[in-house]
Amino acid sequence: TALGKSMFHGCRALTEIVLPKSLVEIGEYNFIDCESLEEVYMMETKKIGTNAFINCASLREMSMPAVSEISTYSICDNASLELIDFGSTDLTTLEQVGNNNPKLRVIHIPAGVTSIKDSFNSAGALEAIYFASTVPPTLAGSFDSITADTKIYVPLDFADAYRSAPG
Repeated sequence: TALGKSMFHGCRALTEIVLPKSLVEIGEYNFIDCESLEEVYMMETKKIGTNAFINCASLREMSMPAVSEISTYSICDNASLELIDFGSTDLTTLEQVGNNNPKLRVIHIPAGVTSIKDSFNSAGALEAIYFASTVPPTLAGSFDSITADTKIYVPLDFADAYRSAPG
């Protein structure tokens, strides 16, 4: 089952989404301008379309343990977003995801991610990034808000691989 294009666009009364296991795809532009939306839990959702979660001013947490494909610009411009947890998914690439979320504090990157491109920029409050992979992902134009205070967590015994990785 899938949510078609723009089904909840501008739904200002929506505060929480717990998507059923039967929902495997969120179409593009679905939750743009859902000002009151605070939490999103996608238990079995596999695909998130372009611009799916944009300008959700109250959105604080997103959990998506089964997602395997996230289209560009799908989680951007959310003024209150603090946590993005991709769980332990089959996700391999993050491109133009998670930008302009100024309160983003914590990101959980699953083991399968091998490439992060132009993502998680303008995340001014970034405190911690958790990488599950024993092999560091390729980074390009991402994480421009990392400071000396940002903690980066990697699997035990693989810190040297991350330290010597480019990017």
